[in-house]
Amino acid sequence: MWKKDFKKTILITAGDPAGIGSEIIVKTLNNFKTSYKIIVIGEKNAFYPFTDNINEIKSLNGYKDGYLNIINMGYLKKPVFGKPSNLSAMSAIKSLETAISLAKSFSIPAIVTAPIYKKGIIELADYKYFTGHTEFLAESFKSKVLMMFYGSKLKVATLTTHIPLKSVPINLNSEKIITAVKIADDSLKKFFGIKSPKIALLGLNPHSGEEGKIGTEEIDILKPAIKKIKSMGIDIDGPLPADTALYEAYKGEYDFVLGLYHDQVLPAFKTLYFNTGVNVTLGLPIIRTSPDHGTAFDIAGKGIADETSFKNALKLAIKLVNRQ
Repeated sequence: MWKKDFKKTILITAGDPAGIGSEIIVKTLNNFKTSYKIIVIGEKNAFYPFTDNINEIKSLNGYKDGYLNIINMGYLKKPVFGKPSNLSAMSAIKSLETAISLAKSFSIPAIVTAPIYKKGIIELADYKYFTGHTEFLAESFKSKVLMMFYGSKLKVATLTTHIPLKSVPINLNSEKIITAVKIADDSLKKFFGIKSPKIALLGLNPHSGEEGKIGTEEIDILKPAIKKIKSMGIDIDGPLPADTALYEAYKGEYDFVLGLYHDQVLPAFKTLYFNTGVNVTLGLPIIRTSPDHGTAFDIAGKGIADETSFKNALKLAIKLVNRQ
């Protein structure tokens, strides 16, 4: 039987076993000091090339300090590094579903997710409507969320997530903007210790539309939303040009930048923090973090993957849980 007190437990999903997930998890957990019990969910056989210090978990009573404790999904008999398949995709999505189920059932406070292969889950595992961790978690927990990226000197988020660029304008509305800013403001205060967060909202068009000369979304949608947000007592500036606002935030003028679409903020962020940044899903009833990179199939199984971003994701998850 699973013990019901999981308040000092962190779940890790190993992602696609054809990727670098098992390697970066092992490297992270080697000599990792924490009072939390770390339980990995994934393919046991994908870990053996990197460690034989494995304890397969059947119940909490079977947890052993000093071991890599794993709930084995059992889809693969041997590692398939660099070669994603229907079985590796199925293992990845079922690991995530298992983690969500355990978190709900036993009030586990955090999930740290290793990289997945979205195309594989959609096509090989036949999850046709899967678009990413963020959306899947939001739906599973019935929560309005915000996809944030955390770096030492820059925190950014995207209003829309994994949708085509042409769909961004029709997905902008005042309610969505206000909700996202409130999630950011609340989270910055609660989890990051910022008493009065200063938030920057980016415009949609170049130069924030040049007063309507290069698009009117700033006038029609963003400015009215900002007016309402300010009436709530939230410190927000905008709509601001992305090319200068991100630099100003990096220099410390803003605590948080809310962009309107994925590639408006992520290129700048990943240029600075590709190997160290952390993806955080704000707005969930649990903490969820992940590394800021993908499966890296091209180097999977070679022992050369950099675990820094994953280690930072685990450290940040523990830090945020402690502040709940």
